[in-house]
Amino acid sequence: VLLQSIGSGLYIANLSLIGDSLGISADSRPTYVRAVSYCNCLGRLGIGFAMDALEVRGVHRSDHILITAFGVLLASSALLFLPEEVMPHALLPALAVTAAAYGANWAIMPSFIAKRFQGAHVGVMFNIHSGHIALTVLLTSYVVGGLYDVEAARQGEDAFCHGAVCWRSSFGLGAGLQALALLVGLVLAWVVRHCSSLNRAK
Repeated sequence: VLLQSIGSGLYIANLSLIGDSLGISADSRPTYVRAVSYCNCLGRLGIGFAMDALEVRGVHRSDHILITAFGVLLASSALLFLPEEVMPHALLPALAVTAAAYGANWAIMPSFIAKRFQGAHVGVMFNIHSGHIALTVLLTSYVVGGLYDVEAARQGEDAFCHGAVCWRSSFGLGAGLQALALLVGLVLAWVVRHCSSLNRAK
């Protein structure tokens, strides 16, 4: 849920505004949109193959959440700390990693639910999870929009904000939420392995 909220609420929803703030030309922005779409698709396909191939080698489906959370944490941290002159060049790779992780999580979540609950109540659990995602995306978008507006008002020129400073706070929020997601993923991985061990012992 935390990863999806950052993927949608920060990067994907504000792609054009981020590009404008960093001085990326309007003609180049469709390339960024296409890259996000392609990486989203590749993330879903790639993690699907990875889950099937690695499960027989002892890698649980929930373990892949650690990979996606770590990827978005790295992307957000890079955009948070890189100097402003590097940001336009770093944005596309960061978006690619985020989009791939975002897409991967949409494949991990139903697969993990189906495996964890043995096919029972999968539809209900999926819809509950999707509802949580919708709420967190709404909240994240509201917070990110507020942070952007504060910086735009500080610059005092017009309704738009210019420079990497417009998004530093939002990238910090993204990095913080992904650090939390990574911690939750570690706990989940431990719980799944512990439950698997108990089931094997029976």
